[in-house]
This record gives sequence, structure tokens and C-alpha cells, in this order.
Amino acid sequence: MRFGSGVGIEAMSGIGAIVLGILSLLAIDAAILLPVAAIMLGGTLILTSGALSQINSVRLEVDDSQRRAETIALAVLAAATVLQIFMGFAAMALGIIALTGIHSLVLTLVAMLVVGASVLLTGAAVCRRMVGSAGYDSFFSSSKTPSTPSD
Repeated sequence: MRFGSGVGIEAMSGIGAIVLGILSLLAIDAAILLPVAAIMLGGTLILTSGALSQINSVRLEVDDSQRRAETIALAVLAAATVLQIFMGFAAMALGIIALTGIHSLVLTLVAMLVVGASVLLTGAAVCRRMVGSAGYDSFFSSSKTPSTPSD
């Protein structure tokens, strides 16, 4: 596991979040541990946004017919990177406010929703970029329905 990449940071943060979640389930000061987990995961979103930028900076060899799709995929991934940074700051801010004790549970849950939404959106953008680069665009853009054998 390389710690210079986003994968290493995400793995360590994920392990930390699991540990904090288990400790919270064991009733060890959940009002503190869960907002700390939100702050940690928000920071992870910010730190790993550089890995998304590296993925987006790779220029792929595509046919002229797929050039427009590649341009759109690049724009979507760039937008997802910026969105991930903003969502990371939002999760950290919600976690910090939750530590003050003001609606701690609600703010922590919203922070976790923000982290989950960010991971979903950026994961989908990266998947689209990689699937498009592998030449599977025709598979996803096909409107044909699979034929069923007739009796």
C-alpha cells in the first residue's frame, strides 16, 4: 500500500472510521467519536482529490468518434474533483459543529451522508472515464435489448 497515493490514505481513513464506529457501538462516548470520524473522512476527501486530478490528467488514445465522449468524461471528472473538495470541507465543518454539542447526532448523520454522496459521485465519474477509455462505450450506448430464445 503506497501512502503517496489516494488509495493508501483512503484505506487508512476507512480503517480509522471502522474503529471509531465499533468503539461508538460499544457505547464509548459516541457523541465525540462519530463527529471525529466525520472530520477524518472529510479530510480524506480533501486529501484524495489530488488522485482524481491525476486520473483526469491522463490523456487517452481515443478514436475521433469517441472524442466528444472523452471530453465530456474529462469535464465530469473535473467537476467531481471540485465537488469532492467542497463536500470534504462540508463534512469537516459539520463534524466540528457537532463536537460543540449542537444537534450532534443530526449533524453527524448529515456529514456521513455528504461523505457517502461524494464517494458515489466521484466513483461513478472515475468509472465512466475508465470504461470509456477501455472502449466499452458502444456497450453502454447500445439501445438494443437482449434477445430471448423463443420456444
